[in-house]
Amino acid sequence: MKILHGIPAAPGLAIGPAHIIRPAPPVDVTAQRTVDTAVETARLERAIGQAIAGLDRLQSAASGSTADMLAAQREMVDDPELKEGADALIAAGFTAEAAITRVAADYAEQLASLPDPYLAARAEDVREAGRRIVTELRGISLEVRLERSGIVIAQDLAPAETVGLDVALLQAIVTETGSATGHLAIVRRVWVSPPWLAWPVCLTRSTRARLLSSMEIVGR
Repeated sequence: MKILHGIPAAPGLAIGPAHIIRPAPPVDVTAQRTVDTAVETARLERAIGQAIAGLDRLQSAASGSTADMLAAQREMVDDPELKEGADALIAAGFTAEAAITRVAADYAEQLASLPDPYLAARAEDVREAGRRIVTELRGISLEVRLERSGIVIAQDLAPAETVGLDVALLQAIVTETGSATGHLAIVRRVWVSPPWLAWPVCLTRSTRARLLSSMEIVGR
């Protein structure tokens, strides 16, 4: 058996079938719109409204630190500067998806470079806000649900994606990115008892392909 090492965010052992969450296709940040500016701007505005409504619904079902994180992400989705920047890029010829992705990435980079650790940490919320708006533009869902017991494997998971998880079926979580003190690890602390039922682990990109080819995951 091949043993893959990661960074555990909780002690324990989990053995079970893998539930693999494939990442969404990347956004082409060079894509040019094929409709009028007003039509594309309206698409973006509608997607932002849908993203806000979705986060409000998730926040009402969450509590504690999870609800706080969702509130922070809602604030970023509703940030007028984010929309104004995207509107300007749409006017310059980009699609709504490309525009919001570009603006969110730039905004997140600026925050991440700040000396204030609190503000720097908000960069993750900005990236997630951009990603959530893009999913609304694409008409897809980010929520993860389990129909049977298993280990969730993903490149990364945001708090909004985990609210609908049935913790009675969740044996562990394995992610490629993140940290033992990141959003997902914090959310884990309010999910389960005993703590070993959730086990966020960060894997390197080189191990991800081997992991995703396996049907059984063992970690501790």
